[in-house]
Amino acid sequence: MTKNKFYALLMCFNAFISSAQMSGLHNTLKDSKLYGKVKSVSIYSIKKDENPEESNKILKDYFDEKGRLTQQDSYQNGNLDTSSKYYYDTNDSVVKYEHFYNSNNNTRKTIFFFNSKNLREKEINYSNDTIEDQFQYKYNEKNQQIEIAYFIYNNTLGNKSTKIYNSKGLLYKKTDFDDKNKIVAESTNKYNLQKQLIETHTVNFEEIDTKTLYTYDAMGNQNSTLALDKNQQMIYRLDFTYDKYGNLIKSIQKIKVGTRLLDITESLVYTLDDKNNWIKSIRTSKNKIGTKKRVIEYY
Repeated sequence: MTKNKFYALLMCFNAFISSAQMSGLHNTLKDSKLYGKVKSVSIYSIKKDENPEESNKILKDYFDEKGRLTQQDSYQNGNLDTSSKYYYDTNDSVVKYEHFYNSNNNTRKTIFFFNSKNLREKEINYSNDTIEDQFQYKYNEKNQQIEIAYFIYNNTLGNKSTKIYNSKGLLYKKTDFDDKNKIVAESTNKYNLQKQLIETHTVNFEEIDTKTLYTYDAMGNQNSTLALDKNQQMIYRLDFTYDKYGNLIKSIQKIKVGTRLLDITESLVYTLDDKNNWIKSIRTSKNKIGTKKRVIEYY
């Protein structure tokens, strides 16, 4: 595996690992900003006044009575495209995850193993029941994750990442190593007094040297992201505005592509049900309008 490929993998997987460790893969009603005892949510992409039908369904989520996501199905032209299932232990931790691709009958599966403190210590990924790779985790005496080791099946020389925390228990530094124990990437974080992440500086000692800045609104929602290159020039900027229920109502994206600057503004308007969950959203961007409807079933 090349340095850049490993680095890209870790960049993508880092967010997945941290969210999975802390909140079960972001798969609760709270994470989904859903209110009430929701049983299922079906999302339809429709024309302005069209009624939801199976042919325009794009996603359906299923929740158990404890508010945990148990299944997520996606659709193409009304036909099932992929299906994901989540399995939990008595501590509400995800112990097994399955993802089925309908187009090629391929099933990907992840099994999680926990230690006596209910901390995830191993994760094995399968494709059609064949082991592909695995992640192993180590923790300090404060139960903070300090090391991630990645192994491709039959390769004992794995890549790894180490983590260092500040005095408030927040992740300060993450270092990625290749299979020869050479540093290939490093990121450091800064936080505000509310313990919110406000800056990440990432380098891979080759072409990548970026700084990403974050701000938040009074409700704690992240309302801006600004990425800068090593010359402090903007790579992209994202600005978000939310309603009082945490629904995104406006986004502004500015992305630098060569000498061009792409500027995309989108606005959203929602119709809510009596539980304050949105059941219709209208997204407007320039002259384009996209409409989605949600059919929510409650216990």
